[in-house]
Amino acid sequence: VFRPLKNTHPVAPLSPIAPITPLSLLCLFILACAFLYGLSHTLLPTFHYDSFTNWNMRSKISFESQTMLFDSAGGLVEKPHYPFLYHALQITAMQFVPEWSEPVANGIHFLLTLSSLFAVYLLLSKMKGARYALVTSALIVSMPLMTLHTGGSYADITLISFALLSATLLMSGELLLSALLIAACVWTKAEGLFFCLIPWLLCLFMIRGKRKTPALTALALSAPWLIFALWNGMSLTPHGTADTSLTFNLQAISYQLQALFVEGSFGILWYLLLILVPISLYQLMNRKLPREDAAVLLWGLFAFFGFVAVYLFTSNTEYLILGQSFDRQMLLAASLLAIHIKP
Repeated sequence: VFRPLKNTHPVAPLSPIAPITPLSLLCLFILACAFLYGLSHTLLPTFHYDSFTNWNMRSKISFESQTMLFDSAGGLVEKPHYPFLYHALQITAMQFVPEWSEPVANGIHFLLTLSSLFAVYLLLSKMKGARYALVTSALIVSMPLMTLHTGGSYADITLISFALLSATLLMSGELLLSALLIAACVWTKAEGLFFCLIPWLLCLFMIRGKRKTPALTALALSAPWLIFALWNGMSLTPHGTADTSLTFNLQAISYQLQALFVEGSFGILWYLLLILVPISLYQLMNRKLPREDAAVLLWGLFAFFGFVAVYLFTSNTEYLILGQSFDRQMLLAASLLAIHIKP
């Protein structure tokens, strides 16, 4: 029997509906547009390149061959060494239809994204008020690249949904549920191990010290994938040895700044974070930030500087220059840091 954890957050009045103001109407308009975009593109054929060479393609071949694919299938799949929760969800949904259907495959992830973000909204509303939750949700969803991914066929938004829900559960003191969601991150994408599980464990230590049950739960649920991958000689990183061979690429700095502030993938969010994250750090230094908030803030910074380092000190710079992955991965860091924006 587990005793409920004490939450250091003052509980806001139990009203999940924000007061009607021009700001709330703008946020609702943004969320409605993102919903309509995600719904329409869920029903349309997949157009993302990586889905044709990895995500939905791996699910489709695994579904049709009735076995989870861990090889390239004659060159059809580029990364069969990835964790397979994303694919397992699609294959599970496909049990109710006679043949492979892209709308069904993407639809299950659209419903997962929708329910996860709504749960994040409700948790934030309970902890900090409905207006805070509404503005934060709108800022996260309004990132142009985030909106683009609501239609499915990439695992990045699935990873972000699990991570955000885990982070808000951690902030509200529901550590065991947070552990379940963090394990889901590990089973969803390679980044889930390095940029979700590891910083989450550090967050847990920062918040609760010697409390072992949530940490052991997360490790126990994550370990089977790690053991399976290592036992079968599969890489735990997206590009194998290229991700661990160190090299310094000075030109990566300008490309990273351009991706964050110029190309438009994140809208205005990183400009806001430039102002508001230092304020949160000042509150942290003066012990005015709740431990749970501070932990998630540091998680977001860990992800940010971790991705910066990957594209600065490894050969992954080529994917940054080509615009293939850096922006998508930075969505995780931006979303975690956005939780601390004070509307």
